[in-house]
Amino acid sequence: MLMKRLLITLLLATTCALQAQDLQILSKTKGLANITEEKAIILPALDLKTLREKSAASKKKTLNFAQPSHYDLNTENAGEWSETQHKGIPYDIWRLKLISPNAYSINLGFTEFSLPKGSHLHFYNDKGKKLMRSLTAADNDVHGQFWTPILQSKNVIIELNIPHAQRDNLKLTLSNINQAFIDITNLSNEIKKLKSGACNVDTACPAAAAWKDQVQSVAAYSIDGTDACSGAAIRSAIANPKPYFLTANHCEVTSANAASVVFYWNYENSTCRPPGSSASGSTGDGSRAIFSSGSIHKVSYGPSDMTLLELDDPFPFEANVFLAGWDRRNIAPSSAVAIHHPSVEEKRISFENDALTISAYEDRAGSGDTHLRIADWDIGTTESGSSGSPLFSPDKRIIGQLNGGDAACGNDDPDWYGRLYTSWQNSTLKNYLDPNDTGIVVLNGVYAASTPSAQSGAISDAVEYTPTDGWYTNTDNAFIRVTNDGYDGIDALQSADIGHNDMDSLSTRITGPGTLIFYWKVSSEKDYDVFAFSLDGREQKRISGEVYWTKVSISIPAGRHTFSWVYAKDFSNSSGNDKAWLDQVVFTPTASGPFFFDSFE
Repeated sequence: MLMKRLLITLLLATTCALQAQDLQILSKTKGLANITEEKAIILPALDLKTLREKSAASKKKTLNFAQPSHYDLNTENAGEWSETQHKGIPYDIWRLKLISPNAYSINLGFTEFSLPKGSHLHFYNDKGKKLMRSLTAADNDVHGQFWTPILQSKNVIIELNIPHAQRDNLKLTLSNINQAFIDITNLSNEIKKLKSGACNVDTACPAAAAWKDQVQSVAAYSIDGTDACSGAAIRSAIANPKPYFLTANHCEVTSANAASVVFYWNYENSTCRPPGSSASGSTGDGSRAIFSSGSIHKVSYGPSDMTLLELDDPFPFEANVFLAGWDRRNIAPSSAVAIHHPSVEEKRISFENDALTISAYEDRAGSGDTHLRIADWDIGTTESGSSGSPLFSPDKRIIGQLNGGDAACGNDDPDWYGRLYTSWQNSTLKNYLDPNDTGIVVLNGVYAASTPSAQSGAISDAVEYTPTDGWYTNTDNAFIRVTNDGYDGIDALQSADIGHNDMDSLSTRITGPGTLIFYWKVSSEKDYDVFAFSLDGREQKRISGEVYWTKVSISIPAGRHTFSWVYAKDFSNSSGNDKAWLDQVVFTPTASGPFFFDSFE
């Protein structure tokens, strides 16, 4: 009996659609391709057949996809150092190469992690392609750990760029190296059943249109780089709620391993694959590029299978996270909706159009009234990997999280969700979701607030427009107003003075549908230093080299969207003015006249 209660440890291939700054091919990078093999860490070869057979035969309620190796590697006992200068400032470069004879991917756990200001930590494959975004001091956390998403390569080069004066302040110890013996891009016959079923419904389908806000609350996540579940961002009844995340207790996130949790946001197909089609039962085009690493365990309650986590950091701006509302009343609703990641694939939505019942888990005698029972799904289903995902009432509030069941494509079997009512009555959950003890029983959801850049006011002054959500930039750099090089002959925004392997970004949000028009230009090292525009984390356009003012027009679909402009540099060399410019950005809603998103005048 296949139960959602079984954790799925599918490989999360996070490099499907990285943002512009993470798509650079760096084969011409000085020294990167010539790292000596002598100091590389050669990982043990995997007996793929035996490991797969052992995983399939295991009595554990998990599917193991990676073989762990434990090390104590730091910048003093491993890798090699070199020196360079950037604009007269001495920099030290440390590189460590990890070589796996036959792994499908590698993921890493740093149990000592503190990068000084000005440092950048990069991850490449042996051809010089970046495998994830660069890490900086902004990624430091109180618990002193950092766990990477899955790095889709059997060989990984770790590279640290650090100002020489800061070297004594560095703390970096690599303790966990996990080699994957299952390839999610080519699942073997014995695990093909773990693919998301064809009856599932993409969140891009019309059926999900009324639930777009709630869709933005749901994420997949991994634990220790091996196990995976679903869950949802949930709102607390205070003015500035913390980044809380509701999931299932059986997913086994504890105080001991909460730092290893990696959340994957906006992982969904870009189009609606017809339910029942072969495409709907296959891997889609979703991107796992937007992620959060690290969390804090707050509370768990076994009888209702509830766990509440708090993310280490605020939700990523580009994720556009919705904090789902909740309903803690002692009721069984007349219908329900589930949003989840079946088999840890792209996000799906399922509908139960009949009344739910209050029961014990699996209708067991003596378990009380801890769960809500879905008799059978009318549209869609749930699967392994959906565990921990939220169940929404017709009023679009969370009423529980998935514990388990037998539902699947092709059957009419039930599912059980741990009740929020039970968790509230019997645990300290209310201390986090209603810390002021207001006594409210229902709470509507809202979008997560973000803190605008410190430069937001200056940018607004330059462009003579203040977006409702403000302007957002990366922490170290911000676009600046210049008066000598605008498309309109008056002014424009120009990228800041940044170094190699760095980026300058500008983002904001707006609600579609409509048409976005802007003008941009760039003077950079062709094909290596690029200026890119992304919509909701997906790159739409890029320019590089010597490109004069060019008009861009993009149709924006309905809904709330994040716009991002990023100028990103590779590791070495600069050409031209080494700058990017943006001007005359106008958004025209479909239903009304021109709305000047910003005038840049």
